[in-house]
Amino acid sequence: MKAFAQDIPGSLSKGIGAADAAVDNVLNNVDSVANTESNVERLFASSKVGETAADTALALTGAGGLVRGGIKTASKNVGAVTDGRAAGRMQVGSVVPNRTPIPVDRLDPKVLKEIQPDSRGVYGYVPRPDSKYAKLDFTDVEKVESGRVIRLDYLEGSKELDNVIQVMRAEGRSSEDIARRVVIQRNSQKMESRSLMTQDGVVELEKRNLSSWFKDPVGPSPDQAFRHYQAQQIKNSNFMTDDQVWELVIKKSMQKDPVMNTLLGIESKY
Repeated sequence: MKAFAQDIPGSLSKGIGAADAAVDNVLNNVDSVANTESNVERLFASSKVGETAADTALALTGAGGLVRGGIKTASKNVGAVTDGRAAGRMQVGSVVPNRTPIPVDRLDPKVLKEIQPDSRGVYGYVPRPDSKYAKLDFTDVEKVESGRVIRLDYLEGSKELDNVIQVMRAEGRSSEDIARRVVIQRNSQKMESRSLMTQDGVVELEKRNLSSWFKDPVGPSPDQAFRHYQAQQIKNSNFMTDDQVWELVIKKSMQKDPVMNTLLGIESKY
C-alpha cells in the first residue's frame, strides 16, 4: 500500500497514510472483532481493490483532481474500516443494532405489497408469499445481521458513486459517459458485496438475475440497459433522445431497493 502511495499525487498519499493508521487501529483491536483472522484477510484483499479503484478515480477526475478515497474511519466501537477505494468500504464488524421495526406508516405502499408485518422477522417484517424475496429467510438473526452489514456497505458505495456522478457532471462529461461509468461501477459493487455473501445467498441471487430482463448473474451491460429502457419508453409511446435515455439509465441504475432495506431494518434514506 505504501509503495502504491509513492506512485500517485500527494493528494492521495494522505488518504493512504490514513489507511495505514486505520489498519493499525483495527489490528490493535482484533479481540473485539468476530472471526478476526478471516476478516483481516478480507481487509487486506480489499485493499488491492482499493488501489485499483483509486487509480480509476484519479484518471476520472484528472491529474491533481478530486479523489474521495483513502480510509475515512476505523472505529473500535463498531470494528469497521473503509478499504481505501473511491467508492465504498469493507465492513469488518458491527455492533448489534436496535431492532425496532420501521413504522408501517413510514413505508411506501408499494413496499407493503411485497412484505408484511410479522413478529418472527428480525426487523419486524417478512416477504409476502408472492414476493421475489419469499424464498429468503428473514427470521434468522445471524443471516439477517450478516446481510445487513453487506447491504450497508453496498449503500455506502452508492453514496460515493453519487459523488463521482457530480464530479463528472461538473467536468461536462456526457450523459452516455456517466451512464456507462455508473452501470459498470454498480456491477463492480455488486461483485464486491457478493464476496461476503454465503454461497446459498449468491446462488439464489444469481438465479433471480438470470430470470430478469438482463439475464446475467450480476447485472446488465451499459448498452443492454440503454436498449432495454429505450424500448420500454417506445412501447409507452414516450419517445426520448439518446441523452434522455442515458439519463434514465443513470436514474434506474442508482435506484435502491426499499423492500430489501426494510426487511434488513434500514430506513430508505440512501
